[in-house]
Amino acid sequence: MAEETKSKAADVLLAPTLNMVRSPSAGRNHETYGEDPFLLGILSACFVNGCQDRGIAATPKHFVANEAENRRTTLDVQVSEKALREIYLEPFRLVMKHSTPLCFMTSYNSVQGEFVRQSKRLIQDVLRGEWGFTGLVISDWGGTYSTIAPIKAGLDLAMPGKRRHRQDKLLRAVQSGGVSEKLVDASVIRIPRVAFEAGEMGE
Repeated sequence: MAEETKSKAADVLLAPTLNMVRSPSAGRNHETYGEDPFLLGILSACFVNGCQDRGIAATPKHFVANEAENRRTTLDVQVSEKALREIYLEPFRLVMKHSTPLCFMTSYNSVQGEFVRQSKRLIQDVLRGEWGFTGLVISDWGGTYSTIAPIKAGLDLAMPGKRRHRQDKLLRAVQSGGVSEKLVDASVIRIPRVAFEAGEMGE
């Protein structure tokens, strides 16, 4: 897949999918490695290592609890902390343990009433804090409906969007003190750094 990505003149691959097969009717089950968190995490780590060894930045997705396709953009996943940790977060934790992905993609859904793309607990505390991820966190396609909440939670890049509209809103928030300039600087640094590292990994 790394070679196919290169053939398209791209440096980032939006894969692997780390969501488990939980529903036989889910239309994207073929994208993942099955229903076992451990197996899914280990195989996905191998995928990440293989891609990045060949100069393509991998993007584990969809972080987290995106195991259903029905209402995937609005679904609120109600799950206990124990199940969240031992089942749904576990493949992502294992990927971080056994590989060094340059990117992560957030899911559309919310967990316990909070959209993942603007969840400080999941992005800043778990992904970056507990697991030590230092790379780029991006949204799914059209996966953000606001500007301020996602960046305050640690999202670096909203895909895609009207750049000028978001730029103006973010600038006003920084100028008014609603968003820390230091937080924005951290995201600004991550984006070109990942692009540089992806390019540098190539031949």
